[in-house]
Amino acid sequence: MSDHRNSDIVSKGGGFRWPWDGAQDVNIGSGARTENSTVNLGSPARVENSTVDAEPSGRTRRSERRRQRATRLYEPSGATGWRGFAVTLVVMAAFVFHAFPHAGRLGGTVSPNEVRGFLVAVGSFLPVIGDVDLARWLVPAASAWLWQPFAAAIGAGLLRMVALNTVQRDPLAAIWIAAAALLVDAATWLFMGLKLWGDAYSDIEGEALITLLKLEAGALLALFLLLSSTRRRRATQTSGSLSGDN
Repeated sequence: MSDHRNSDIVSKGGGFRWPWDGAQDVNIGSGARTENSTVNLGSPARVENSTVDAEPSGRTRRSERRRQRATRLYEPSGATGWRGFAVTLVVMAAFVFHAFPHAGRLGGTVSPNEVRGFLVAVGSFLPVIGDVDLARWLVPAASAWLWQPFAAAIGAGLLRMVALNTVQRDPLAAIWIAAAALLVDAATWLFMGLKLWGDAYSDIEGEALITLLKLEAGALLALFLLLSSTRRRRATQTSGSLSGDN
């Protein structure tokens, strides 16, 4: 009789439990009993790697559109197309013009007169475009740079190389770098070149050099204004689109 009651107590869910068994097999809700003292809450179904896929709200979509437009606005303008090509053409022409007269000085044995003769020979191959004779301006202007300190020529040349490397990412920044190189050349001309007028170069060479420096500065300024106006238009259009989204 006693054994029967003891077995009934053991078999019933609310019967006697040892103190150290108090934290085991706690089932809340309709879940099935699990092993290793697992606490199961609610439904027995197990959701693995559950992910909530909700349709983005209107505010989220508008925010994403604004972010994309802002990204397009601050992307380098003209990195491809004719704007980038125009900047590359101007910077490359300036690089060749300023570096070519000093190429013979790298060996250290070529005299200024020999360089002038070489420049005249090269100028004979330059084409005549309409009424413009390129050799008439390029050869004397290049000859007028033979007095320039080699360190200044190297520094300006490095800046133009950096500008050529930057033009594919940001043509506007490349224009600023090319303008810095032109500033180096203009500074050496103003503080040193003018004092050598008539001695290190002739009047014709000096006038040709001044003309080409003005032409280079004008080309860089025109490109800067063009790219700046394009970026401002894109900023205005983007601002209008953002206001319309709001």
